[in-house]
Amino acid sequence: MPEFRFVIALIVMAAFFPASRSDAQVDNTQRIEKVREYVTQAGSLFKNELFEESGKRIKSAQSLIQRAFDAGTETDREALETEYRRIAKAHELLAGKGIELPELMAFPETFGSADEPGIDDRSGTDASTKENSDLDGDSPDSTDEQTVSFKEQIAPLFVQHCGNCHVSGSKGKFNMGTFEKLLAGAKGKAIVPGKPDESRIVELIETGEMPPAGRGAARSEFPGADLELIKSWILQGSKFDGEDKKAPIAGNQNTPPGRGP
Repeated sequence: MPEFRFVIALIVMAAFFPASRSDAQVDNTQRIEKVREYVTQAGSLFKNELFEESGKRIKSAQSLIQRAFDAGTETDREALETEYRRIAKAHELLAGKGIELPELMAFPETFGSADEPGIDDRSGTDASTKENSDLDGDSPDSTDEQTVSFKEQIAPLFVQHCGNCHVSGSKGKFNMGTFEKLLAGAKGKAIVPGKPDESRIVELIETGEMPPAGRGAARSEFPGADLELIKSWILQGSKFDGEDKKAPIAGNQNTPPGRGP
């Protein structure tokens, strides 16, 4: 009877620990994916000369990649090296623009120095709490981030990419000729202030439905940097900084930097 109980205990342990290991690996994969997302966003923001906001994304990427180092294994090495090199390059570019960032840690020779969650010795804060904040995407979007201007940055993008169909017209019963009409479009779901993931206009751009294919407006013609700028504006609350919400957005808008009419 004791032997039987011992065998049962071994079976239970064998079933439990591989699952725990697998869950841990999934968690680290999510960390690395989030680091990749932050660095990509930073690159897009940098191209739009939003250097301070780009720096915030890299700062968050640094914090999260350190956790990925601590919880990683040799399986993660290639992915971590790739993101580390991207962060290092961003560091160099942002430094050239006068953006101060935390010192970049050296790439570790071995991984897995913090298998258990607890206090982060580097900051004195609870590591799991800090990590959850980063994974939720809250860290780079603090209240002091560089404000995206609708009048100076967003309206010109809509005029450039959507002008023929939705600014000067109402194709698909959607008109964005004024700020008021833009926010009212699709029963208020075209732009959902503070929620780019729920904004229909973001979904259409990401899926390639907008600009439409087959009319000389391929998906590649809506640059990722422009999409990130629109998402940042929506995340900040889709604020209007013009004079009249009922005035045509194509009236006195500036052309985006580096683009012609």
